[in-house]
Amino acid sequence: MRNGQLQVVLPDYTPPAHAVYALYPENRYLPTRVRAFVDFLVSEFGGTPPWDKS
Repeated sequence: MRNGQLQVVLPDYTPPAHAVYALYPENRYLPTRVRAFVDFLVSEFGGTPPWDKS
């Protein structure tokens, strides 16, 4: 297609799940924008981390 629209090329392919990690220094002051970003990541990708699963 040359009209600029996306086209499905592998309709039966399911990509593997990926983990997202946020690392930041632990200290008393965490900038609000960093806290907001981490909270966003948790809301989008959150769940029980692999190291806490039994």
